[in-house]
Amino acid sequence: MDAAPTHHKRQRKNTTLACNPCRSRKIGCHGDPPTCSPCRQRDIDCTWALNLHHGESRHEAKKRSAMEAEESVRDVAAAFNALNFATDDQILRVIRNASASSDPVRTFALIAHEPNKSASQADNATDDAGQLVTMSAEQELSLSSPDSYATLIPVEASTLPLRAPSKRLPLRSFPSNSSTPAVPPAVDQTQHLCDVRLHDLRISEWTQADIRNEDAAFLISRYLETDHPILGFFDPELFMADLITAQTRFCSHLLVNALLAYTCRTHSASHAHLRPLSHLIFEDTRRLWLAEMSKDSICTIAASQVLALYCVCDDESRLVDEFNEGGFRMAERMGIFASTHVIYETTGDEILSAKLRRAAAHTAWGMYNWLVLHSQLCHNDPPDSSPSLPIPGVLPRDKAKIYLPDPSLHRLPPFMAQTFPELCKLRYITHEIFAAYNPHLRDSTPIADAVSTLFVVRKYHELLDWASDLTDVAKRSKDTPHHVVILHIWYHAALMDLFRPFIGHEFALISTESNKQTAETIYTASLEQLKAMIVSYRHQHATNTNSILRHIGLFYVGKSVLQETYTKSDRSFYFQLCIDSYTDLSASYTIATGFLQALVRQAMEENVIQESETNAIMRDLRKASSQDRHGPGSARSADFFLAMTSRRSSLVKYSTDRLRETARTDEPMVIDEKDRIAMQHIDSRKS
Repeated sequence: MDAAPTHHKRQRKNTTLACNPCRSRKIGCHGDPPTCSPCRQRDIDCTWALNLHHGESRHEAKKRSAMEAEESVRDVAAAFNALNFATDDQILRVIRNASASSDPVRTFALIAHEPNKSASQADNATDDAGQLVTMSAEQELSLSSPDSYATLIPVEASTLPLRAPSKRLPLRSFPSNSSTPAVPPAVDQTQHLCDVRLHDLRISEWTQADIRNEDAAFLISRYLETDHPILGFFDPELFMADLITAQTRFCSHLLVNALLAYTCRTHSASHAHLRPLSHLIFEDTRRLWLAEMSKDSICTIAASQVLALYCVCDDESRLVDEFNEGGFRMAERMGIFASTHVIYETTGDEILSAKLRRAAAHTAWGMYNWLVLHSQLCHNDPPDSSPSLPIPGVLPRDKAKIYLPDPSLHRLPPFMAQTFPELCKLRYITHEIFAAYNPHLRDSTPIADAVSTLFVVRKYHELLDWASDLTDVAKRSKDTPHHVVILHIWYHAALMDLFRPFIGHEFALISTESNKQTAETIYTASLEQLKAMIVSYRHQHATNTNSILRHIGLFYVGKSVLQETYTKSDRSFYFQLCIDSYTDLSASYTIATGFLQALVRQAMEENVIQESETNAIMRDLRKASSQDRHGPGSARSADFFLAMTSRRSSLVKYSTDRLRETARTDEPMVIDEKDRIAMQHIDSRKS
């Protein structure tokens, strides 16, 4: 009897390698590059995650790939170092060859071996290339955290356009102030409006101010496009619907007048007739506030924050506190910062309840962001907690918590992009930083002695994670809108605030193998990012003369370049850039004048500018701010801010009155020998 045939199960060939098509189809791959058998049979491209050589294991391939990458970096370093010695003809010739080469980097590096290079130059280039492979701490940050630290192209400051103080562009002629402003030409009606419904605006239904419909529509549109993507004090869609139809659930006379007062002021540099109108509307709005502050509503809370912003621009700190405190107490009474929101459960209309919650979420987060920013600038305490309502524009991930019947109610208008929700997330992180730091700043306790370095490291990584999780429209790019630039300015200002107290203190900040990241290197890297952003903002965005929201970047850069070691051209360029920016802003903002004076005083302290330069800056300041009701400005906020960080605040204080007098009169400021001796005496006693 013949034995039954034995059927052997075909055994799969053991292999640790598989091509991408076989991996995706989850089928057996013979692991024989460059083209495996299954791909040959199906006549498809056989691609590999690693460029595998025949008979090479995956581990060996990874090791070889790493060595090739290191060699490529050396080639790039050699290529760029060779530029220091190559002639223009050599560079052009190599670029032409590189464009047709399969390995353009190596072709480009060939200029290091041109025959007319001296041996010593070639040796130096090779040595420099080896040094470039050992990256600086800032380069490591760019590689490890590219979303936070964009790679910056070195630019010689002297090559950038910047007008000197005595050669500034002529300012518009302003009419004299009067209680009844003359009727000006209307704003150009061809101006783009962010919402077509604004063409139907009947502003007389909301204010007694003598302002044309088209002017009001222009101002509201500019606010929504310029400031609202960052401030977000109210839901723009709900506000717009009620504004046009004269409804008062999501719009109010107080809120509209507050917006008009603020926008008239912010645009008074380019529309001079709005300056006196702004003051008149503000006085009317303050009377409305006093009448309505006992009537709790979302619109009243939103209006309180707009009024606080107006007073910040005017450097009226007492009124800022009044509006901030009044609005926050109202928000507490209404429960929008509590875990439950009973006030919004009373209506039986599901859609209306959803809209009320949506409006409350906008106002709650707008107020929270504003109060945290105010805490950063003025070192007062931030709110105890963040709003428990969802961040506007962000869909809750837990579907069980989605209470809105229509998901479209979460969407933000196109002009807001995703800047506001990303800012809410940023403020949530920085809130804890200022809550920990500010009490010690106020009582002059060294933060490095009072705050754990573990806290600093944790917040640093939270900030890095925030940047890496940004939506694409909120990341910096070539065509980044102005409000995204401001978002990143605030981000790097927060990083500088986090690490400033720890400069010079040793503690472990482990995030790279070389362990080069210290408080000072991270602080400096963020400063470099700020410098790049304030340059691009001034030259690329038309809002640079009517938005002060980037001001923290200007002041941090201005202060830092005066204190740190920079070349004379760099220090002069960035200082003058900040002075020019503040001078332009001073036509609309009293507080800009104050911060300009603070920078000038510090420049005098550091012996960066001479008396003649100080007088030229003050002359330009008088021209820009001559029509402001407060003159060149009181600098209250700047005095406080500078005193918290200046190394020789007594000397600065000594020169304050003299400088302000110079700003108000045509008399030049002269520091005689008696003044110098007095300053030195004050400073010696301080030290």
